[in-house]
Amino acid sequence: MFSGNQSVKSWFGDIVLAFCIGLMPFIAWQIINQTVTTSDIEQQKLEKEAQIQLLEQQNQRQKLENQFLASDYYVDLAIRRQQGYTLEDENLYVIGHDKIQRLKKIYQPPQTTEKTQIDQVEQSNLDAWFDFLFGES
Repeated sequence: MFSGNQSVKSWFGDIVLAFCIGLMPFIAWQIINQTVTTSDIEQQKLEKEAQIQLLEQQNQRQKLENQFLASDYYVDLAIRRQQGYTLEDENLYVIGHDKIQRLKKIYQPPQTTEKTQIDQVEQSNLDAWFDFLFGES
């Protein structure tokens, strides 16, 4: 009877061991799944905090802009601009569209010209590669 009881205990131990081995991948999968879910939630939290911070900055900017628009300085500036008034020692200079176009042509930076015949002297293969890789000097 001792040997029969021993085999039942061995058989029961094998079943418990097989069950635990079978349960381990499930537990590992649940741990990994929970870690991924936690990571996703943390990422969403960081995104929401960034959105909140951006909205707070926009709110602060709008408050400052509203304060400026309500200031006497802005009101005075808007009235002067609208009615064409100037302050003492302030000169108003109006430039016509044609004069602006002429000034743009005068003060434009010079256009880069294509290589002339003299610059297109035949280069060695090595010089051509250096020019290709590092730009023309």
